[in-house]
Amino acid sequence: MKNFLYSTAFLALLACSGPTETGSDNTKESDQQIITPYQISFEKFTQKEEGCPGEDCTKVYIEIVSLTAGDSAVCAKVNQSVITEYHEMVRSRLSESINSNSVEVLARKFLEGYELFKAEFPDDPSTWYLEISAKESSLLGDSVYCVNLSVEDYLGGAHGNRGNTLLTYSLANGELLDLHEIYADLIT
Repeated sequence: MKNFLYSTAFLALLACSGPTETGSDNTKESDQQIITPYQISFEKFTQKEEGCPGEDCTKVYIEIVSLTAGDSAVCAKVNQSVITEYHEMVRSRLSESINSNSVEVLARKFLEGYELFKAEFPDDPSTWYLEISAKESSLLGDSVYCVNLSVEDYLGGAHGNRGNTLLTYSLANGELLDLHEIYADLIT
């Protein structure tokens, strides 16, 4: 009986191992593409007015989200599109047009705008702020990347402003998806 069990186990082992001939499945090792899953990383940027001793200072806080790993061409295309959106968000709050694409330069211009405001209205006790957060951004499976840029600012007045910009990208090609086109049947 023991010999029968050993023989059966040996035959089962041989049957499961299958052929070991290289290239028998018509795929060469060099043709196989290793796909690394996409990941999201965050970089935080903060700049505040010079000479302000406390926490109640004019400041810029930007949380920059980046798509990493995965297809490098897709990452580059998506990240360039997202950083352009960050730049436009800051530029729209400046009193003058500026062509810089540097977050640092744009943040400094925002702070300079506050300094000009304070020079004109020295008795105004308010401080300004601009905060852009991307913490709600996410990967939806391995095909879609959603960026949620939440912006909040205060530039004087009765209240601040708050809003979201949603960007949805295909991870197949890095293209910005138009959700109106995707869900056209549901809208009509």
